[in-house]
Amino acid sequence: MNLNLAGVFSPLTTPFNRSGRLDLKAFRSNLRAYRRFNLRGYLVLGSSGEATSLDFSERVKIIEAARQETPKEKVLLVGTGTQSLEETLKLTQAAASNEADAALVLPPFYYKPAMTTAVLFRYFATVARKAKIPLMIYSIPQFTGLQLDVALIGRLSRERNIVGLKESSGNLPFLAEILDSTSRRFQVVSGSALTFLPSLLLGAVGGILALADVAPRECVEIFEDYKAGNLTLASVKQKRVLKVARAVTARYGIAGLKAGVSIAGLDGGFPRAPLQALSRQDQRVIRQLYEEMKSNW
Repeated sequence: MNLNLAGVFSPLTTPFNRSGRLDLKAFRSNLRAYRRFNLRGYLVLGSSGEATSLDFSERVKIIEAARQETPKEKVLLVGTGTQSLEETLKLTQAAASNEADAALVLPPFYYKPAMTTAVLFRYFATVARKAKIPLMIYSIPQFTGLQLDVALIGRLSRERNIVGLKESSGNLPFLAEILDSTSRRFQVVSGSALTFLPSLLLGAVGGILALADVAPRECVEIFEDYKAGNLTLASVKQKRVLKVARAVTARYGIAGLKAGVSIAGLDGGFPRAPLQALSRQDQRVIRQLYEEMKSNW
């Protein structure tokens, strides 16, 4: 199946109200606001979307709303990986039924000692063979505690329905090894704004960047400057986003990302418990970094 992942994707946050209820109105409003930017598409139910805090019915509601609000020229990716093969297959089917363009599947990680290379290959291959839409592998060892083996990814890249990888560790040597070991049709996208431009220079085709929730125009400009061969300008812009990118990911996590979305003029909403909203002081830190980036752009 053909799928072009070249460009910048926004991994949409999932707004909740103060009591922790899903706010679909805010989700739809945010998605419509992102249409103003030259994003390649959107990812829903990823790490930025607090997918692990949503039950099955809530995930389906998000998928349905995203499909309704996503123009056909944009690519809609859906995170469908869970700890259960059967649940992952059900979610992937729900994504396919709603005409998502691909499913993003992370490895099951709770029983780490049992997650051998053979087990993981069988898991991803089974989902890919049963899925009615293309599959992407999700590498995010800082959350799963699993570093996928390069040889495993290389082997999976030759499975007919596995079309790409989101690599979110920011480990550039690991990314380089993957790019050397995977099939030509296999597309790798960066999941870290901190290493976005270096990843493109190594051979990644694009990025699914939490920063694109907060600064979509800036992320797109880095990509477009890179594609146009304006590497000096792209490098300058890459440096300008680093402080904000670090704040809304590694430093403050989901609460920081949602605060950043609100600071950018959209509806970040509240994190869902057990996650807690950012303090006013920390919100001021993000606002200052955001305004500094904007003023220097």
